Amino acid sequence: MSEPLPRSPLIRFLAWLLMAVGVLIALTAGACSLIFMVIFLPAGTSNYFGDLGDMILLLLTVGGIPLLIGLALFFGGLRLSRPSRTRTPTNSVRERDDEPTTGA
Repeated sequence: MSEPLPRSPLIRFLAWLLMAVGVLIALTAGACSLIFMVIFLPAGTSNYFGDLGDMILLLLTVGGIPLLIGLALFFGGLRLSRPSRTRTPTNSVRERDDEPTTGA
């Protein structure tokens, strides 16, 4: 089995930067959505946002999109940071040992 090809330092830095930015975006969007729901969920605020279903729809629209973008950045950086896999030839491509060889 062949060794995986090493990544250049620039690509590794970019991958770690993408992961860090993705985590920061996902955490802030998720925390902001959670705080918003905790503050405005009590019974007296149904005049502003409607019932629970409307509030969840609002949270998924406003907070869910940045959360998904942050997760996509994180997993994209994670995939970029992993070494690339090299393909090994399959049995159909390799010479088989059981075939007779012709010597010259």
